[in-house]
Amino acid sequence: MPAFDIGASLATVEQSVRAADCSVGKINSTASTSIDRGGVLGLSPGSGTKLAAGTAVSIVESAGRPCVVPVVKSGSTLAHVEHQLTAADCTATVSHLRSRGVRRGAVVGLGSRAHTQLFPRSTVRVLVSAGDH
Repeated sequence: MPAFDIGASLATVEQSVRAADCSVGKINSTASTSIDRGGVLGLSPGSGTKLAAGTAVSIVESAGRPCVVPVVKSGSTLAHVEHQLTAADCTATVSHLRSRGVRRGAVVGLGSRAHTQLFPRSTVRVLVSAGDH
C-alpha cells in the first residue's frame, strides 16, 4: 500500500489504492477537528503494508468538524440559539412545551447536554416555551 498524505482527497486516495493493485473497500466517515470534510484520515490496512493484488483497503474519511452542543441560557431568543447551533456545526429542530418560568417564544433549553460532541450537522432539539396555558 503506498503512502498518502493525511487530509488528501478521497478521489486521490482511491486512485492511489487502485494504482497499488488493490481495491477500494468500505468507506467510513468520522468527525475530525483537524481535517476538513472529504479529506482522508486513514487506511486499513495502513500505508506501507504489503498486500496481495486485489486486496480491499478500507478508507476513513473526515465528515468535518463535530457538532459541539453549545451552552444555552434559558430565556434566550430562538434566533440567537439557532445562530449558536449553526456556528457549532449543528442544525436545529424546534419543540414547544409549557413553561411557567420562561416567557412564550423564548428558549427553555436544549434536548442535548452542553459540550456533547455529535456527528457533524447533527440535529439538536431546541425547547421553546409555549407559555403557561
